[in-house]
Amino acid sequence: MTHGSFADEFSTTWQASKVQANPTFPNNINFTLSNLCRWGRRKFGNVKSHIARLKDRVLELQTTNPTVQSLAEERKESAEINDLFSIEEAYWSQRAKCQWIRDGDKNTKYFHAKATMRKRRNEIRSLNLPDGSWTTDPHSISEALIKHFSSIYNMDEASPIEQDLIASPNPIPEQENAQLGTPSSEDEVKQTIMSMGSFKAPGPDGFPVVVYQKNWEILGKDLTELV
Repeated sequence: MTHGSFADEFSTTWQASKVQANPTFPNNINFTLSNLCRWGRRKFGNVKSHIARLKDRVLELQTTNPTVQSLAEERKESAEINDLFSIEEAYWSQRAKCQWIRDGDKNTKYFHAKATMRKRRNEIRSLNLPDGSWTTDPHSISEALIKHFSSIYNMDEASPIEQDLIASPNPIPEQENAQLGTPSSEDEVKQTIMSMGSFKAPGPDGFPVVVYQKNWEILGKDLTELV
């Protein structure tokens, strides 16, 4: 997302998503995400392999008699290597959900280790089932968790309203009550989005919050209408 052409690509793809057969906001997001993934593969491919090829080319240039053309190419290839290192580092920084980075050091190995550690820490390898037995089968664990949380967040019948609340001597003032039903303004939605952690876990759409923060001018109006 830090690449110079990302913003233009995002804007173009988002506008293209609006001329689909069913251009709802979720469908637009899915369309944009799929196209950006393809764009990323075309643009960068395998970053490590690309870096290795560029390094070989720079080494080749450095072992030949220098010319104005070869020196210019060497500078260009070296700059591209630095850009790819920055892209790789940003990827692992976001994946590891780190909020800081030490100036001057390339922490790719560190961030890779953090991401791996986080995945292992969050992994559920065994589960105590309601009947008291234990299971290590991933499918059984998944089914048990889905059943458990589905039962928590589903109610068979609505709870009655407490009579004390109905007879409350301090009802909500009419003006405030009217405001409760007022749609959220674009500024309110923007303030909420901007106050969220940029690289917290992505939502169901697959985008971390930073995508909305960095592309608010493109997404803001559509997101506000959805809210």
